[in-house]
Amino acid sequence: MVINYDGFLSSWELQQNALIEMREERFSFMMDVIEETHPEVNRILDAGCGPASFSVRLAERFKDARIYSIDYDPVLLKLAKSNASIYGSRVKILEYDLKGNAWAKDLADEGFDAIVSTTALHWIPRNNLSNVYENFYKLLKDGGIFMDGDHFRSNTDSVDLHDMYSKIRNNISALNISRDKAMNWEEWWEYILNSGVFREELMERSKRYASGSHDQNVSLEEHIDLLKHTGFSSTGVIWQYLDNRVLFARK
Repeated sequence: MVINYDGFLSSWELQQNALIEMREERFSFMMDVIEETHPEVNRILDAGCGPASFSVRLAERFKDARIYSIDYDPVLLKLAKSNASIYGSRVKILEYDLKGNAWAKDLADEGFDAIVSTTALHWIPRNNLSNVYENFYKLLKDGGIFMDGDHFRSNTDSVDLHDMYSKIRNNISALNISRDKAMNWEEWWEYILNSGVFREELMERSKRYASGSHDQNVSLEEHIDLLKHTGFSSTGVIWQYLDNRVLFARK
């Protein structure tokens, strides 16, 4: 039986755009940076690609580039393969755990102009993050760039400022969900469960990921310190809306 995944993908996009303020603007800005730093882009790595949301945008923007997209979530990988199928071999969907080293060994000869991640690396514990950044550094060409778009907690943000960020973001999300009839995070996964389409993938997912929050609460300053220690230069925040930030580093 041929399954149409369009409904699952469109509901994911609605959900993410509702929950992540300025998501499309963040995508666009990150692609602007790639274009500015690399007028000719050959290879881009999307780390923690989910259902390939950013990967397909990258493929559309950089039509001569090859996109390598890594994730470890069986459900999202299934959606990613469907989402990126129109691009053929130009977008490669790869199943790896970023906390390990197998993916870096298998991609060691590719040489990337840019490595990007969006709303994904907060799943990586601090003890593993150093190794992830070291692998990124090795895989990048000289002059290559790394960018991560996510909600970063900064140690310089006061409690009042942090609370204000959260309240504004929650208000924006509530308005978006109501206006666009979008699901929240829990509702979307309930929708996936009730669909009956992803039974095997959900079983495997439960083995790979513990329940509860996956935010490892690594601060912005810790990310920057790890990047600098790895050897990256020009590290810092280059875009921000509330605590939604794009972290940049260059090899």
